[in-house]
Amino acid sequence: MHELITLQRAALVSGNDISRSAIAQWRGVIRAQLDEPLRSRDLPASERLPLNELAHWGYCLPPSWVEVWSINGVTRHPWQSSLTLEDVTGSRSHQSSHAWHISPQGQLERHGIADWNKETLSLAPGSRVMVEWPAQYPTMGVNVERSWVNERLPRWLAAQLPGEDCQTWPQEKPQ
Repeated sequence: MHELITLQRAALVSGNDISRSAIAQWRGVIRAQLDEPLRSRDLPASERLPLNELAHWGYCLPPSWVEVWSINGVTRHPWQSSLTLEDVTGSRSHQSSHAWHISPQGQLERHGIADWNKETLSLAPGSRVMVEWPAQYPTMGVNVERSWVNERLPRWLAAQLPGEDCQTWPQEKPQ
């Protein structure tokens, strides 16, 4: 994601260590997941592989966390039955007005998190939340990159497997 590199450089130039550190953490997590299998159903119908061309079959056990991507980096919160979007974004709501909720099934929904547009949402274990990168971070002048990250990163997160305890088997090809 070259856009993250641009945002990280802008943070460095502006002296915004918080943004620079968070972006570095985002890049590290993304880099670590690049070789992991993705969900095939998240591809557009025109790009989906026929079942006999899939590389792997598998499943994931639900994790016991909710993962949050924000200007504070990537954090995991222990899941509890009462955990809500406000619980994991509360202190960030003054910086951004929206967050993306990625369900364990890979469904995307954009929700308000600011005082003026706050929405109530219970979170399931394995959910991911991406708090949109605020306009003032890391600095002005990188609006294209910031917008691109706010639009594309949730889609990439939705394509990730919904946990770390996953079992996959290679697809056996007929001889």
